[in-house]
Amino acid sequence: PIQCLSVNNDLLFITCSGGEYQEWNSETNNFVTYTIPGQVQLWNTNTMTLITSVEFSQGSTPWHIINSPINNEVFVALSGEDGSPGTAGVVCLSYVSDNISIKWEKYSDDFDNATLHVIAISDDGETLFVSSRGAGYLYILDANEGNLIQSISFTSPPTIASPAGVAVLSSIVDMAISDISFVPQIVSLNNYPNPFNPRTTISFSNLKMQNITVEIFDLQGRVVESFYNRHLLPGIHSIDWNAESYPSGQYLINMSNGTHRKTAKATLIK
Repeated sequence: PIQCLSVNNDLLFITCSGGEYQEWNSETNNFVTYTIPGQVQLWNTNTMTLITSVEFSQGSTPWHIINSPINNEVFVALSGEDGSPGTAGVVCLSYVSDNISIKWEKYSDDFDNATLHVIAISDDGETLFVSSRGAGYLYILDANEGNLIQSISFTSPPTIASPAGVAVLSSIVDMAISDISFVPQIVSLNNYPNPFNPRTTISFSNLKMQNITVEIFDLQGRVVESFYNRHLLPGIHSIDWNAESYPSGQYLINMSNGTHRKTAKATLIK
């Protein structure tokens, strides 16, 4: 096992890297080699029983796993095996209480020999960030379809030695991102609780000082509330919206800086 992830209080995901093991055969007087495929297992934590599992190739090496903030989905970085093209990738698994299924799998020549490692997801559940230990890249993927959006190369990486799994930095050099034109100026937008009655906190973050407008629309396209429309410092910001005077239903929260926008849905239940 590599990593565990608890979801929905009573479900536990476990990633298993797989590999080979040998067992002595007394009849033939030699060792027999068995192959263990990479797996992602789903367990019931109330009974500690295995519910089901999904298998990948032997060299896939399922590694870090994260949960979607908006759907019953998890994302797994398949570390891959050096010299085995097509084994490294990223996988999206949908789950219910008694089953998991593959929603999408993304393999790319860009991932070969990269040793995919840490995986993270944006607050809105739309963008994945996957780092590689060997190639010095950060990969950006669309969380809905698995499409590779961008690969960021970190130039002049520091020399690292790893005795007994402990990384030792032997020299420090400057690192630069080769292309940051893709980086969104608006990073996240969400509200909690959702559904809500009658108050919810709208949270968002931006990467640089810019003019920000947050507007709330009903489903007829009418603006019911408007906030800011002024320059905000980079960081995390929040708004307390009191919808006591509005009817139950769905509302759209729109955040814009003039050239980029994000939209989130909020459900008011009275």
